[in-house]
Amino acid sequence: MIKEILTIEYKDIWKQKYVWFINFLIPSLWILPFYFLAQSLGRLDSFQYLFISILIWANIRGIIFFVGLTFARRNHISRTELLRYVFIRTALHFPLQIITNIITFFVFYIIFFKNYGFKLYEPIHVIVIYITIIILSYLLAMLINLTLWNYKKHSRIFYLIETYLPIFSSVYCPIDLIPLNIRWIFQGFFYSSAIKLIARDFLYHKNYQVSYFILILNGIFSVFIIVLFVFLYRNYITKSTGKSKFTNTNTIISYLLKLYFCIVLYLDINLSDYRFKYLLIASCVYMFIYMTGSDLSKMYMKNSEISIISIKKAVLKKEYVLLLVLLMLSIYSFSIQQIAVIIVLIVLMCITLLILSCACFQFLSKYINKALYVSCHFLILYAFGAFFYIPNRSGLNELVFLWNPAYVFNKSIINIINGTIHMKYYVLLSLLYFILSIIIIINKKFMRRTV
Repeated sequence: MIKEILTIEYKDIWKQKYVWFINFLIPSLWILPFYFLAQSLGRLDSFQYLFISILIWANIRGIIFFVGLTFARRNHISRTELLRYVFIRTALHFPLQIITNIITFFVFYIIFFKNYGFKLYEPIHVIVIYITIIILSYLLAMLINLTLWNYKKHSRIFYLIETYLPIFSSVYCPIDLIPLNIRWIFQGFFYSSAIKLIARDFLYHKNYQVSYFILILNGIFSVFIIVLFVFLYRNYITKSTGKSKFTNTNTIISYLLKLYFCIVLYLDINLSDYRFKYLLIASCVYMFIYMTGSDLSKMYMKNSEISIISIKKAVLKKEYVLLLVLLMLSIYSFSIQQIAVIIVLIVLMCITLLILSCACFQFLSKYINKALYVSCHFLILYAFGAFFYIPNRSGLNELVFLWNPAYVFNKSIINIINGTIHMKYYVLLSLLYFILSIIIIINKKFMRRTV
């Protein structure tokens, strides 16, 4: 049986070689916005911690979803056979995971850290902690899936874990900078302590006395707490809201928490600073485009078409009122002229990006996996669209970003906030992107007027 499963898995890996290649790129698309953010704020020294923590989180998330998909593939067999299948796939996945991590790390080391003295002080110390993270992540993923056996709404729980676990694992802010009155919550999670120890070894080249026994106990306790939450959620927490509303609301909350921990606490940007206000504006726009675009792509995958009515259904949702309130709080201190132009640009940007996204999705969905395209599309938009960093590129360096209409619109918005002299140039370029989207929607006629 083992030989048969390994043969099938190797063939499956070869068939999905392009998916594995994309998996090499996905961590970089998560990391790039934080690099641009640190660079735009003159805090490149802060990026080193974010690089380590996000790379570790990419490992944890990949393991949790890999095991979850493995369980989903064989949900019709007995638990004993399923566990045997999971262990065999895990044995195959583990070395691939390590190889992926090594390649990703060294590529980023060469690109970003060659001149930063970025080196290991105690490699054995880091390797032991890292392997502990990997093993406990596999254990956590298996226990979560066993707890969710025959549970139909498991995607909600995985979404909660994916959304909030990195926040409470100190991925976006070192645990030492978190306020004392809430720090105890973060200290209860094993990943927070593990990321802290690895980051200290890399960044400060210091040897810290670590009790591996205490660390492993903390890990087991963290696994128990997360699995207990999953059990309680499954059996006692009922949700009356629809899946879309549930997902959108949590996306908004988690994004705001990410802004608070990373921008305010770690990078020390004041809430009244114009840079934070811009980032809040851009984040609100991105959340709207991401959630609406995801809903439209799901409608397209189900019906193979997008209608005017489906667009209205995706856009007009009650939970977007929270985004509107946040947007108003971000711009209320600006002049009336600034507010008017910013609102017009935001509306045009949303229309432009949604139309271009739908057109690209319909064209490319014939050639690549639809779900994979959706994930990569919004990651690329996030990484190069200036939604989580200040768009301050200039000269030839900016040509790398001008292909992305989101960057151009956001550059226009930040220029309006600052009153920069080149404001008209970017506003004109933004209008050209909007006109292009209108031409596409007229010529391609990729939308029907009825469902």
